[in-house]
Amino acid sequence: SITDNEVVGMDIAEAQANSPLSLVTRSFPETIITWGDNETLEFKRQSRALGLKLRQQATKVDVFESPDRNHFDVVHDLCAPATKLGQRVQRLLKV
Repeated sequence: SITDNEVVGMDIAEAQANSPLSLVTRSFPETIITWGDNETLEFKRQSRALGLKLRQQATKVDVFESPDRNHFDVVHDLCAPATKLGQRVQRLLKV
């Protein structure tokens, strides 16, 4: 079976080097992490892992699943005040 890394043409070293997990520092800004409920288990696991690592670094982070979304269409909720993501973005930006 083909792996996700093979689909995007990366080996394990490239995937690790490009992972957001490698960018987490104590000075990381307040963050929102969301994923669609129509994602793979691995996508969800990695999103939760990033949220956990940020919390371990004392970063304020909001982590949640967005209903009826995937990583291609969740961006439609960014400015939609009726959605959880839209509300959290407005709160983060203090709009």
